[in-house]
Amino acid sequence: MGRGTIPARSVAGEAEKGVRRSRRIEEAIPPVLSLEQAEAMHELKAFLKAVADVNRLAILQELGRENGLSVLDLSDRLLLSQPLTSWHLHILKRAHLVSPTNRGRQRIYRLNREQLQAYKDLFQWATNL
Repeated sequence: MGRGTIPARSVAGEAEKGVRRSRRIEEAIPPVLSLEQAEAMHELKAFLKAVADVNRLAILQELGRENGLSVLDLSDRLLLSQPLTSWHLHILKRAHLVSPTNRGRQRIYRLNREQLQAYKDLFQWATNL
């Protein structure tokens, strides 16, 4: 074997590892889904988690009616504690469904209608319902 030459066994071994990783990813996808559908569903995870709670759905509904609400406004309307309301807003924010802005010392949350529509469209395409 010459200098700088990689043993054939090492190259074949690395290629085999890559193939095994690809197979594991493909095996994790149900056979009825295309790779594109599986990737879309993976992108939908944050959205599905965000809308999986009735209080978060109520927050989205209230924000859809108003131009913006503070945590205290939302907690009063939903009869939730301020920390719990903040937690729900945190999850909605991670999914980019709400956008916070500062007004003085208050944070005002607004519904991100564009992102909500994008999630709806992606969900419809991915599930083909």
